[in-house]
Amino acid sequence: MKLIYQIGRLDAQMKTLKFLYEGKEYEKELSSFALKEHFRSDVKVILIYPVSLPFNRALVNDKSQLGNDLKNKIRIILEDEDQRNGYLENPRGFFQCHPHSKPEDDFILIHSMGEYEGVKFESSYDDIVLEILFDMIDRYIKDRFSELYIDISSGLNIYVSALLEAMRHFAIFDGLQNWSDSSRCKIYKVFSDPILGSSANIFQIHQVKTEFKTFFSSPIKKEDINNYKLSKGITEFLFKEDRRDFKNKLQNYFENFAIHFSAIKNATPLANFTFEFDDNSSIESFIKGIIEKAKERINENWKKSPNLSKEYFLKTLLSLSFYGGIVKTFKDKNLKIAGACGASLEEIKKFEEIYKIFGLKLNETILGKELYNLREGKDREGKTLIEKANDEWKLLKDYLPTESETESFETRNLFAHAGFEKTITMVRKYNEKLYFTYKFSACSKVKEALLDKV
Repeated sequence: MKLIYQIGRLDAQMKTLKFLYEGKEYEKELSSFALKEHFRSDVKVILIYPVSLPFNRALVNDKSQLGNDLKNKIRIILEDEDQRNGYLENPRGFFQCHPHSKPEDDFILIHSMGEYEGVKFESSYDDIVLEILFDMIDRYIKDRFSELYIDISSGLNIYVSALLEAMRHFAIFDGLQNWSDSSRCKIYKVFSDPILGSSANIFQIHQVKTEFKTFFSSPIKKEDINNYKLSKGITEFLFKEDRRDFKNKLQNYFENFAIHFSAIKNATPLANFTFEFDDNSSIESFIKGIIEKAKERINENWKKSPNLSKEYFLKTLLSLSFYGGIVKTFKDKNLKIAGACGASLEEIKKFEEIYKIFGLKLNETILGKELYNLREGKDREGKTLIEKANDEWKLLKDYLPTESETESFETRNLFAHAGFEKTITMVRKYNEKLYFTYKFSACSKVKEALLDKV
């Protein structure tokens, strides 16, 4: 499916124009409508209407070419305070009558900035960016559109800038969830030749493919997780009452993501097999719930936006999307929590493929070297680990000498040996295969070490 976004218009001269796209002419009111007709099927236009659009007396003067019904609606809003307040409580009904609003397409409302016809709109740029981004993510979860077209042919600079920034954040959101280029949404910026002041009678539509590099870097750090800082902040933005259940669930997602991210980043795959991870559908459902609640807060006051923290919401949405991307990668490679049976050497070796997906080439080398030592390394008597191990769980240090005189857990050794720290790693032989797990009492130490290295 293709999705096209464009800032909607409402002016006295709502005439059709001739657009040229890929050698074909289309006579339409907006360039996005021309694109839609060109694509023909499986495409939807989403118009973005700033809520201040009706506050313009030029729309109701004698020269205005708007229909009488729409002019009357605008006139009432401008002249009747009760009707104006009613509009500002629920502006969506007005825009359903907009001549460009079509049942087969859709529109969204965004807050405005500035003063129009005596009405002052106090909104933040960041909130407008989030409004558009929320809509993009929400529709992506529902429809999984594969192509996104951002038409910047119309709209004031501030709204166009917000649309472009929302596009950039969405591209990163999508990239963190889909690490294969073939599964990512294709994104294009489109724009027509300048229309205002032009003497031309046909306007070329231009298209530029837009790509954003996604890096294996966590949107959140340990300080965001400590003392529920980020989960508490988001909960306070979304709810007026205490919602400990929501805060705790979000905190759990953050911690699980950070642990698995850090385990991948720091080449400690046994941790990925040891600690739980959530189902992708539950992560996605939670993202949807955050957006729905944020939209409710945004729609409470159309004269003044709620001044959400863009930093907090971006950290939250990108972290959850990244977490979903990690879980999706695990599922694609058929990786599961090892549980009491532990993970075999062969299963752990699969992480060399996962490191390739995430572009972590050095981790392939680190893990490969450690697995070779565990598989082929010999003691002074010339025996390998698999020759010495039996079906009873024992610490790795019982078979291999430790580098620490105290023979106690050392974080440095955890990361130096791809997670196989000898004083906490358990090993057994079953069906001529080596299996590994962490000593249960040491799991909290491993989690803490991983969180420190996010």
